[in-house]
Amino acid sequence: MAATSLAEQLQKLSVPQATVYKDDKKKASLLFNPNEAAAKDRDTFYEIGISGLNELISLYEGFRLYEDTLFSISSKDFERAVQTKEVNENLDQTIEKFLLQLSPYLLLQSAHKALEWLVNRYHIHQYNVDAVMALILPYHETKIFVRFVQLLIIKKSSRWVWLKPIQKNGVPLTKQVMYNQCVSNPDTLHFIAKNTLKYVQEYGERANQLNTVFAYFCSTAIGAMNTSKKVTEGMISALLPTLVKALDSPISDFRSSAYVVLGFLSTKAKIKTDTINVIVDKMLTTEFDLSYDVVLLINLLYTNQEHVTKLSDVILNDMSDDIMINLCEHLKKLVELKINIQPFALALLSGILPIILSDIEEFRRFCQLPVILIDEVDLKGQQPEKIIKCILDAYHPKTQPSGNNVDGDESDVEIIADEDDFSFKILTWFSALLKNIEVKYPLEFDKVIKQEMRSEGKKSTMRQKALSKVLTFKPAVAHKVGGTYLFENLNHVNPDLRVEAVKYIAKEFHSLKAENIDFVKDSVINRFNDDNPAVVAVTLKIPDECLKEVLTDVDLTTTFVKIISKGVGIKKWRPVVKEAILKFCSLDVLPVNHETVLALIPYLFPQSKNAAEITWHIITSSWGKKFGFSKHLKGITETFKDNAEVLNQAIFRILFIDRTVNFDDILDISQLNKDSTIDVCFYLLLKSCSFKTATVEEINNVLNLLLESVENRAIVASTVTQAFVVEIMPEIITLTCQNKILFETIEYIFSRIIDDMNVTGITTPWCNVCESTDTVLVRRLYEICITGCAIPSYAENYSQLLQKLLGKFFTDPKDKFEFVANFACGHILYATDPKDIISPELQLRTMKLLSNFIAAQDKAEWLFDSDVVILLILFNLNNPISAIRQSVIDFINDLLREFPKENLVYVQLLKELMAHKEEVLLDNEQILHVLNTILTQQSIGNKLFRKNCLLKFAGILAGQAPAHIKSSFLNILSHLNNSNAFTHIIQSLSSVEKVLKQNENPKFVLNIYESNLLKSVYRHINESTVSAFANDEVWKSIEFGLKEYRECIFEVDQTFTSPCVQILKQIDEDMFKKVPEERTKVLVYLIAAAGAFSNNPTISSAASKCIKKIYVKFSDFYPIFEGMLNVKDPAANVPKKKKTTAVTLLSYQLTETSEWRLGVTLLEYVQNKKKMSVDNSFVAILFQLLNRCLRFEEQSYVEYTKQLILSSLWYYCKKFVNDTDKDQLKSLKSVFEVELIVQCIRGTQNPQTHHHALILLSHAAYMMPEQVLHHTMEIFTFMGSSVLRHDDAYSFQIITKIIETLIPILVKLEKNVEDYTEKELKKLQDRVVPVLRIFADVVLHVPEHRRLPLFKKLIETLGPSQFMWVFLALLLETHVAHFNELKKKNKSSKRTLADQDAPIDRLDFGQSLLLEFPAEIGIENFIKLITYAKTLPLQKDENEMDTDVDPSDIFSVNGHTAIQVRHFIYVVITFINTCLASSRFIQHCSQAADIKTLENHYKTIIVNILTFIQSISKVNDERIEKYRRVMLHHSYDLLDHTNNLLSAPMFISVIRGLLKHNLMTVRRKSMELHNSKIQYNPEMFNDVSKELIFSLLPALLDIVKTLENNDNCLDDITAQEMELNQQTALLSLKLLTRMLASDNPEPFKPVMESITDYTCNPNISGQVTASVVLCLAELCGNLKVHALSSLRRFMPALIKVLKKQRKTETPELVLLSTVTAISKIVESLPLFLSPYLQKILYEYSILLAKWQNYDQECSKVSAIVAKLSHIKKKIASSIPPRVLIPVANETYQLLLGKENFDAIGPVMSVLADSFGNVTTADFTALQLDLTTFFLSALQLRSDTVDKDVDLAVIDRAEDQIVNALVCLVLKLSETSFRPFYFKIYDWAIRTNVEGHKDRTITFYR
Repeated sequence: MAATSLAEQLQKLSVPQATVYKDDKKKASLLFNPNEAAAKDRDTFYEIGISGLNELISLYEGFRLYEDTLFSISSKDFERAVQTKEVNENLDQTIEKFLLQLSPYLLLQSAHKALEWLVNRYHIHQYNVDAVMALILPYHETKIFVRFVQLLIIKKSSRWVWLKPIQKNGVPLTKQVMYNQCVSNPDTLHFIAKNTLKYVQEYGERANQLNTVFAYFCSTAIGAMNTSKKVTEGMISALLPTLVKALDSPISDFRSSAYVVLGFLSTKAKIKTDTINVIVDKMLTTEFDLSYDVVLLINLLYTNQEHVTKLSDVILNDMSDDIMINLCEHLKKLVELKINIQPFALALLSGILPIILSDIEEFRRFCQLPVILIDEVDLKGQQPEKIIKCILDAYHPKTQPSGNNVDGDESDVEIIADEDDFSFKILTWFSALLKNIEVKYPLEFDKVIKQEMRSEGKKSTMRQKALSKVLTFKPAVAHKVGGTYLFENLNHVNPDLRVEAVKYIAKEFHSLKAENIDFVKDSVINRFNDDNPAVVAVTLKIPDECLKEVLTDVDLTTTFVKIISKGVGIKKWRPVVKEAILKFCSLDVLPVNHETVLALIPYLFPQSKNAAEITWHIITSSWGKKFGFSKHLKGITETFKDNAEVLNQAIFRILFIDRTVNFDDILDISQLNKDSTIDVCFYLLLKSCSFKTATVEEINNVLNLLLESVENRAIVASTVTQAFVVEIMPEIITLTCQNKILFETIEYIFSRIIDDMNVTGITTPWCNVCESTDTVLVRRLYEICITGCAIPSYAENYSQLLQKLLGKFFTDPKDKFEFVANFACGHILYATDPKDIISPELQLRTMKLLSNFIAAQDKAEWLFDSDVVILLILFNLNNPISAIRQSVIDFINDLLREFPKENLVYVQLLKELMAHKEEVLLDNEQILHVLNTILTQQSIGNKLFRKNCLLKFAGILAGQAPAHIKSSFLNILSHLNNSNAFTHIIQSLSSVEKVLKQNENPKFVLNIYESNLLKSVYRHINESTVSAFANDEVWKSIEFGLKEYRECIFEVDQTFTSPCVQILKQIDEDMFKKVPEERTKVLVYLIAAAGAFSNNPTISSAASKCIKKIYVKFSDFYPIFEGMLNVKDPAANVPKKKKTTAVTLLSYQLTETSEWRLGVTLLEYVQNKKKMSVDNSFVAILFQLLNRCLRFEEQSYVEYTKQLILSSLWYYCKKFVNDTDKDQLKSLKSVFEVELIVQCIRGTQNPQTHHHALILLSHAAYMMPEQVLHHTMEIFTFMGSSVLRHDDAYSFQIITKIIETLIPILVKLEKNVEDYTEKELKKLQDRVVPVLRIFADVVLHVPEHRRLPLFKKLIETLGPSQFMWVFLALLLETHVAHFNELKKKNKSSKRTLADQDAPIDRLDFGQSLLLEFPAEIGIENFIKLITYAKTLPLQKDENEMDTDVDPSDIFSVNGHTAIQVRHFIYVVITFINTCLASSRFIQHCSQAADIKTLENHYKTIIVNILTFIQSISKVNDERIEKYRRVMLHHSYDLLDHTNNLLSAPMFISVIRGLLKHNLMTVRRKSMELHNSKIQYNPEMFNDVSKELIFSLLPALLDIVKTLENNDNCLDDITAQEMELNQQTALLSLKLLTRMLASDNPEPFKPVMESITDYTCNPNISGQVTASVVLCLAELCGNLKVHALSSLRRFMPALIKVLKKQRKTETPELVLLSTVTAISKIVESLPLFLSPYLQKILYEYSILLAKWQNYDQECSKVSAIVAKLSHIKKKIASSIPPRVLIPVANETYQLLLGKENFDAIGPVMSVLADSFGNVTTADFTALQLDLTTFFLSALQLRSDTVDKDVDLAVIDRAEDQIVNALVCLVLKLSETSFRPFYFKIYDWAIRTNVEGHKDRTITFYR
């Protein structure tokens, strides 16, 4: 029973948490095996975890959140087993969030490290199993999963018990096992789905990192469903909440996984209709764009879930037109992929159509949705019959029958009741919808309609009536004919039924027409177009009147032509065609148009008697009369109506012989069916009837049609005749029906074109055959003829045509030759149409023709002197086609075979060319070189030939040859570069120049050939030909070209250019050098004028480039500047009112003069020109021009001119001035007028002008700095004084530019001031001081609102860190110098409240200027000011003054009196003091950005202040004693103000830096500042980083460690200073310990070690020892258990110190400190003082016995006694009686042995107090010891009988003993007291056999 009870108790004690600690030899670990993990301490695991966390933080910053929670230092001591439920719940939430965040990184080593800590410290493998599983399940096939599962503590009741085999075997979890578990236990599937959603919610926008989780969820869900034979309700319930949430998730991967799972689920299980509606509604109305995946899924749902037959109202209510359009876009893609969308389409229509029919509002809202579906989606392969049936089924209108018949028994018309407006809209809408469907799916539509119409029954009848109405035909149309309906019969496959239907229409025509005329019309037309002759024949029997009523002329024409076309070559249609011709031609409404004419023309040439009758009927019919046959066939009577021959000849004569009928108004090529050979053939023949009146364009169109038609058709020759006669017409008709064309037809058409065409513009000898439509037509005919000549079968025919063509224009063979020669040179011609280009084949054929021409001529001497022949040869020798070049060589050979005269120039030339034939045959470009060689070779015999040849060529160029010949000829002569030839070449421009002069249109454009001619001539302008410019005629043409600014030259690339540009491009440096001297100035003038007056940017650009290329002298363009300078003002002659000004101002009209514009343009060109020769006279005239610009009344007109002048001056100074040439500089200074540049700045507001002026000034500052500086100050003066006349911001911008530009030059700031060394910076300062002094002197003269920005810019330019303090010092010096004036001024006027914000003196301005810069710069400059002030002497000979001072001195001591020197130092300190105390500056400092720099500056300034104070303190001069005190006062204020600026972190950082300073005074003062802050303002450190405060500890310890310095060489003062620093440092450590050590013990452990060492050091002085001991006490009091390691070292030392103080008679500091220390240690570590308790108690009793007898009025004595009493209380209350009583006994015995009876009282007092805590149990345990002790203590009186001890002492001691005994007795129960009492009684009475009376006395006391 006992065993059972014990087991139950142990079970209760063994709470779940206790299992964590059950085995110390093994420990759960993720990274180590259990034994290894048990061997590692907690710090090791913590470091591993922190390492992993830091790595995770580097990957994702969000992990930093867990630094202060799961991974905080305090977590090392955290034990969740002993925490409350609430704490553990919060911890679980934190762990779960961490594990969720860890998922993407689980496979990383860093994650494993972090998890190791969670396992080790928080035991997540036991407490957080679900959270761990949520983390590792997506990785179930990895090793980390297996490792973690093996760690888990899985109970039998856990949902994870199925993982036990994994734990045991250590193998990964396969997918199939996972799927099986999800099937068998849907709760697992629910867990996976729920956690997937939890992941998404936790990650938010970062959820795209969860690819692994989504993939796992998707694969598991699909795998589970696939594994299960039937998807259960539980599985669906587990998945659906997550899937529905996923559908509107912003995470695309999450949505995609849901789509996949839902799609698979729809194939495996039946989903509730409501659920599907919710899913579909969510997908359609989500905020994301409707995607293809969504539509695919929706379609899949409706395909697989067959029980859902329509879209719900909820879904449809959320549908809009935009959604429907997007939906259909994706449905189209599904259809393209042959995916079945029919179920969804049916569901959509089934849902939406009833809603549309319900009421007008719903109709308006949804009527477009079905329309969009039908229009957008092709349902061809989607069984459209069902969809059509669905739509028809949805229509249920309300009707009322009418019993009235319209036509009795002959008609079955019913009247359907008229519905209201809504019904009418529905009917209209449904009709349109069905019409659309019928168009798209006619066969399926007809099939459904037929089925509906065949249905029988009452309901079917009503339905058929309704459908009849909605299908836009009446029931009469559905009348039964032979058991079927008319509608069906009309479209029936059986032609007999169609025949019956047509007969019925003819019978019921009028009634049907009255009901539905459109139906009747469509039916008639469709049957006319029927493919069965019988049906068409029956249709033709419909009366003419009926046809006229329903068919228009267009309908008749179309129908008639189609019927006629069917009869071509098909016998069975011929009777029908005959009937059609007879019927339609008799209709007066049949028009005479293109279609009817071409359809009937073949029937006008009969071949038989029957055909003749048809022809006669056509001629005499209504149609024939309209055509006009009757007036042309006079003499042909009805007797000939069956005579085919007569009719044939008559018609042929009318059409093709007499050509009396004009078909131009009838025939239309746009209506021609070009695929029909018969139509094309007769179209061409009929069009040939009117060629005489046809335009060239119309003939070209016919020619094009002819050539196009013969491309893919066979051409055959006639078997009847070789001419185009009447007998050939039947053959033509027969062959065209076979898609063949008769050659005679083609020949006839060509002949007609040549004979009848009206062509002009054919010139001789040269003709551009590609230029106009006329010549192009001739060219095409020529090409056809000459090409045809190569066809053997028809060569003779085409030869005759060619002769006819040439004979039409020329009779003389020479003219024919020269005309044909144009075709041989065809490659030089351009054509607008690529088809019109003369091909190489045509050129070759032409050359052959010309060779044949030569061979055929008997006498042709003109050939050897013909320009045409020689140019023909030269042009073709330049042809890139080698075959053509060879043909030309053959042509030359043929010519030379005729034995021409040898002295003829061209004959010699031909022979020369033949001498180079190999070269020209090799390359077409060789002709250029060959011709140049022939014309330039220097042999004497050829001189006359060359001259004559050049004259011949000049004659061609100067003659009447057209431009295309001249330009091509010039290309041949392009290598002929000499001045002599150029004089001839340029003559070719006379004709073009004449054209240009005659046409003044500014947009006039030369043709391509004239343009090429100009370009060819201008290309000859080069350094070899430029000497010809001296020729007046040549120069005249060049000048004309340079003055022609119009872009009249047409380029091949469709752009335009001007002759001026062409010439300018040819002018380069080499060419310009050789221009005749007399033409140079004029040429420069013309180039500049082109840029100035052309108003064309292209010309201006070309002129500018030209000027840049050439090398010009100043003399070449000086006249232009002179003209600009001397041009008169046009407004000068206009009388004006008298003005008082001495200088006449110029008007803007001057800038509009040509001289001024020309000068401005030239300035643009020379402002940065490198290639020119100029001297100082160039500068002089530029300044004259600048001076004239400044005289303009309105400066805005000359701003650009001034900029150009300034830019030109700057460029001259930079490029052409040698800084080392003193003579040149001297000469330049004489003409360089700086004041004019300054006026440019002062007189304008244009920033560009200022920019150029400043650049010029900056460059001039190098050459003439004094002059520039002088005038620069004028700028500042001006800008300051003209504020009221100028915009402030703008004027300041100018000042800024000036400062930025000139100041660096004036002070020779050659690089960034930051890059200067100290030595270089000192030299720079010497140059800066004089400049800054000038600015400092004028501070108060600058307007107040501009003052601050100006000087801020000045300081920024020089460098605020380097020279702000210099300016401030100069400002303060100026203040001192003007002090007396300022005092007088201040007495006379007081500042008002309104003035207080604006500085009125230099000091206020200095402070405002400081605030414009960052705080760190301000402090840095204060440091430099204080440092500079320290260098100034406070004492100086009053009479010592020196007027010769160095201008580079900031404050010359020799140049000022002693009072001024001291005043200056005073002003510096008070100025800095004022700034630091200013609320504005304090605010400024708080916003500082560079805290680190500011911190360093604070350290430096504090050091400088302290050293300054030290230097002031050392002054010992009675004369300035008052000054010294004042300065000390201000200096200490300065220190306080600096201290106040520091924030708590910065204060700590500054103090830390100062603690390392070399000066002991600085270190001590910094510690005092620190101690003061901690003592009086500790809350300021609440938000400071503890690590920052801890950083003070090493520095303070370093100061304390100077205790180890045993250097005896130190003087007393230094030793005293050092000791003082040590005490201050110890105090600082004590205060820091009190503030931080209790919560942060680790940083103070080293302090504890060091203080312990010094406590044990006996050689430390008393004062320092006191501080050490107090510090130690504070450390113990706050570190508590962390001080135990040092306890054994410092306690003996403390006790030793205490022992030394026994004999002291005065209450020394060491004694008080030691007692205080012991007091705190006893209070802090009472339970650990057992080894030292006896000694503490002993020393305590001696000291208390001694000092309690002293005067308690003394504060020191009372303090010691109080501390000793505190020790007593702490020992009594903290030490257990079992420990204290033996110690007290031992102490008592020791005191007794030492006979120190006064000290017994304090010991007993301790015991007495301790008994207040004694319990009965304690007494029972200690009864024997207590009894023995008190019996021994009560023996005191007896033991001292024999000793000489004062009874009063014994009485006092015995009183304390008795008091202690009484205290004990009072705590005892009666049971405990009795035995104890009897023992004492026995001791005193019963066992007192010896009769010691002292025992009795003691007992009764």
